Amino acid sequence: MGTGSGNTVADAVVAQLAAAGVRRVYGLIGDAVFPLADALAKQDDVQFIMTTHEQHGAFMAFAEAKPTGKPAACIASAGPGATNLA
Repeated sequence: MGTGSGNTVADAVVAQLAAAGVRRVYGLIGDAVFPLADALAKQDDVQFIMTTHEQHGAFMAFAEAKPTGKPAACIASAGPGATNLA
């Protein structure tokens, strides 16, 4: 993992995303994912791209993964934000 690796669960999640080949995470930041956002900001292997709506994050991750065959990810806060990803 790049600079800023730590010992939190969120740091481990980001490290696993990077190990799986994820290079970008799309979505919105909310209170449920603040630790993950912090872990993404502290490293340089996985880029976070802010979207204007959770559904946009899901569509953008799909639009990257489908033609390239490489994994992409999307995140949203708990509750309605997670429902919007579906």
